[in-house]
Amino acid sequence: MKFFTGPAAQEAAISTPRMLKLIIVLVAAWYASASDVAFLEYYLPDGRPVQLEPGGRFMHTAIRYRGHWLHAHPHRGVELIDDLFEYGHAVQILHNPDIPEPTPEQVETWLGKSFDRSYSWSNPQATYCTRLIANLLGISPTPMSFAAAHWDRHSGRRPGDLGLSPDDLYLELKARGYHVRLTCAAALTGLLMSDREKPPSIPGT
Repeated sequence: MKFFTGPAAQEAAISTPRMLKLIIVLVAAWYASASDVAFLEYYLPDGRPVQLEPGGRFMHTAIRYRGHWLHAHPHRGVELIDDLFEYGHAVQILHNPDIPEPTPEQVETWLGKSFDRSYSWSNPQATYCTRLIANLLGISPTPMSFAAAHWDRHSGRRPGDLGLSPDDLYLELKARGYHVRLTCAAALTGLLMSDREKPPSIPGT
């Protein structure tokens, strides 16, 4: 083993923090360019979860893009936001280092489009949260049941119509090699304010 003394030791001591800083920056950049998809849970005041399908867990979903979250808001449409506190109480983030985040061209295709309250898979002018992310990641729809009580107030949805729920998307991404990177309160995704300070809104209502 070679030990440095004198000026060589000084140079090595200076270089080591610089090298560590460079490694941290490179690792952060690698994570930032890989695919992160957030899945949000929403709970009613009595503690029951809002379910989009019988036994379902997730209410909303978003995808990471250049340090922001891209999602479909029920009133503002497809937009970029900094945190997810408004859209649920708990969040689980799936990560896949082998899948890149969306390209600027992909995001531009959808950004600004309205929210599709008909939940159609073929509407070119509007979309909803899971369809947005599925289209970005090349995931195909499946026949839906719309059997959960949540859909009783949404007319026009028929069993067998093509679509994806957040739970469907979650299972498909897990099957494609995504793993859980983080589970936390949704308020922590932006580190701006807690959900006690601003009650979350229910996507899709």
